[in-house]
This record gives sequence, C-alpha cells and structure tokens, in this order.
Amino acid sequence: MSTPPHDPTYNVHATDHDITAILRQVFPDGKLLSSTPLPHGESYNNRIYHVSVATSASSLDASVSSFVLKVGGRRHHWKNIKTLNEVMCLKLIKFHYPKIPVPEVLAWSNESGIIPAFEFEWILMTKLSGSTLQSSKMTPENMESVTDDLAKYLSMLRRIPSPNKIGNLVDVHDDGFTVLGQLVDTPEAKGWPFETYFEYQQSTFVHNVEKLEQTDDFRPNHHLLPLLRQFLLAHLSEISLFKGPRLFRSVFTHGDLSDRNILVCRLDGSNTSKMSVSGIVDFEFSGFFPPFDEYFLGDDDIFTFTAPETPGPKSFPNAFLDKLEEKGVSTPRSGLLHQYWETATHLTGLQENIAPWWLQGVQGEDLHKGLERAAERVIFHVKNLAG
Repeated sequence: MSTPPHDPTYNVHATDHDITAILRQVFPDGKLLSSTPLPHGESYNNRIYHVSVATSASSLDASVSSFVLKVGGRRHHWKNIKTLNEVMCLKLIKFHYPKIPVPEVLAWSNESGIIPAFEFEWILMTKLSGSTLQSSKMTPENMESVTDDLAKYLSMLRRIPSPNKIGNLVDVHDDGFTVLGQLVDTPEAKGWPFETYFEYQQSTFVHNVEKLEQTDDFRPNHHLLPLLRQFLLAHLSEISLFKGPRLFRSVFTHGDLSDRNILVCRLDGSNTSKMSVSGIVDFEFSGFFPPFDEYFLGDDDIFTFTAPETPGPKSFPNAFLDKLEEKGVSTPRSGLLHQYWETATHLTGLQENIAPWWLQGVQGEDLHKGLERAAERVIFHVKNLAG
C-alpha cells in the first residue's frame, strides 16, 4: 500500500547512499548489505528501516549485525524535539533500569545537513529480537508470562524518580535530568512543563480549541466553539479531579504502549509455548505525565478491559491489569485511579474530539462523518462533566 499524502511519512525516504553515510558515523569501515522499510501502516509518524550491516569491510573479520534506522516524518511542529526526546528518554531508562529491554542508541541527529542532502531527523539503534505482540498469538500460558513481564517493566518505569512536573522533552545530564517542556502539534504552543494536573488539562484544552478554530479541515465543527468556551470559563476548574490537595504525581509514561510497540519471543530453552517480552520500542512521546495517561494513550488491545470480567478465557487487558495490581501499580480498577476513572475518561474523550488529529488530511464523506461523530462525542462529554 502506498503512503497517502496526508501521512507524516509521505515522501520521507532514505536511500542506500543516505543509510551508508549514517552507518559510517558508527562503523567507518562497515558495508550496508540490505535495507528494508516497514510497510505503510506499521509505523505512522516515522519511516522505519531494518538494516543489515557488515561492520567491517574486511571479509576476514567482518560480522553481520542488524540495526533499526528511524527516520522522522514531515511533522514540522515537532522538528528538532521529537527525536531529541526519544534519545533522552532511552538514556534515562538505561541509567535507572538497564535490564528493561529497550533499544540502545548508536547515533542520532535532529538537524538536517549532518548527512549531505539528507533533510530528515534520524536515530540509528540496536535491533531487538522477537516479533510484535500484534502479530503473536496469545495462548493462556504465554499470556501469563508476557503480561507478567510487561507489568514488571511498566512498574520499573513508574519508579523512575518523578520531577513533580508534567511534560516530556527530558534533558539528561550528569546531575540527573530536567523536564524542559512538552511535545505539542503546533510550534507556537508554549508554557510547558506544568506543575499541576489542572494546568496541564487547561492548557491542553485551550490548545485544542485554538486548533479547532484555526484548522480549515475542522471548520464544520465551529458551531462547538461557544459551548467549549463556556465550559472553559464555568466548568473546567470545578471538575473533581482538580479539587483539594494534589492527588496525582507525574510518573514516567511510555505514551504509546500498543501491541505494535511490544516485542515478544519464546523463552530461551523452553519446550513450552511460554513467551517473554523481548523489547519495548517507540519512546518518542514518552515523558512524565499523570498516571491516567498511560491507560488513555495506550492501545485498545492492551488496555481496554471489562469489569467485571466476562465468563470464559481472561482477556489480555484484564490479565495485564491483574499483574500490575499485584506489583502495586494503581490501575483503572483500583485505588485513586478507579475512584476518578469515569471523570478522567470523559475529560480525555473531550480533549481528543475537539480537534481530532486523525481526521486532518482526510477528505470527502469520510471527513464529514468523522467530524459529525467527533461533535457528538464533544457534546456528550461536556454534558457529563458539566452535569
């Protein structure tokens, strides 16, 4: 399938000449043997290449290694910052929990011109073993081991010391790290990171309303603007989530924990169907956020749970939440997150549908129907929050 024009990776490509120049940043005598881009649909914001390299030009001592080259898409509003954020987040994880299976960054650039005539940002990193969870069949036995591993690693990530600020763009330095700001989808958005959950949600709300007002694709939903402005003035600050003492400290959040970003493989030396988590990838939107966010930003196949559990085999989300709770991680089914889950669900649903990013570039009847659905959801969530 070809890449559609509205996709961030449209016309984003690295030639073998480009890839060779990048590889020589790490392996001066290396030789590119092959490069294979992931098909469209398997990566949205970036063009991903699997590359095979003879790390030495000499046939006597050359070893063949596999790497991943991640080439940043055309999202101009993330220029210079999304790549930097991923590199710094991976560095932070490696420092605190080196046993979490994440890629090692070998070389990177968030500037054009480092590689002659190559205008895109890029990261060259190690290739982790295994297949995506998305492509792997889960049996009760391997689901037990995979959910246990995944819960273990997520609980480790949440134990990375919190800066008590909300945002990403982490800067890792000798004395620790600093949260510098937030990845947003317009270059003029400022004022991040945030000290409180309310500031974070208020700024996100204002940004989304401005985007609705300023984006031509969203013009049919401009009738929502008076409702949204009234909600901001009269109701947003009154939501129970923001009342009283600070309820939720920020925790390290992957930001896109989906089945395509989790790698699994069969346990070493195992004669059974048991599998283990062999890698977690794609940390470009990671940072420190309220504990709700991981569940909302993650993939439905990971986090959409039923409560109470329906009869029959346990679903992956419920098995995963069981393991998280065993390891002391608050989930939508337990603790403060459970108490405020319904309110947080409405708030997130409202924020997502004000200016639905997935409809930008869509045309015709698909855009019309998509905006109608988004408008219905906005009205539904506003009524529940302002009730």
